[in-house]
Amino acid sequence: MSSISIINNKNNRMVKKRGLKLKNLIKNNILSLVLLITVILAVGVIAGDVIVQNGKVTLEDDFTVDNNDLFVDVSEGRVGIGTSTPSELLNVYGAGGFG
Repeated sequence: MSSISIINNKNNRMVKKRGLKLKNLIKNNILSLVLLITVILAVGVIAGDVIVQNGKVTLEDDFTVDNNDLFVDVSEGRVGIGTSTPSELLNVYGAGGFG
C-alpha cells in the first residue's frame, strides 16, 4: 500500500512519495546480502587458500578450526582432532566417545 505525503514548506511544492517500508527493507537487505556474499567470494578467490567449485572444497594449505579442534594437514593427508600435529591418517586427542 503506497501513500503520498505532502510536505508543507514555503512554496508548498515538495511532494514525497513513499512505498511500503517492508518492501524497501527487504530489497535493501537482499542487496546487502548479495554484496556481502560477493565480497566473501572475492576475498576467498584472492586469498587462494580455499577453492569451492561445483560443491567440492579444495585446500591449498593446511586448514585449522579453532586452534586444535580440527586440523587438516594437506601435504601429508592427515586429520587431527584435538591436535595440530596428527601422526596418523586420523589422530584424535582427548576424551571422546561414540554413540
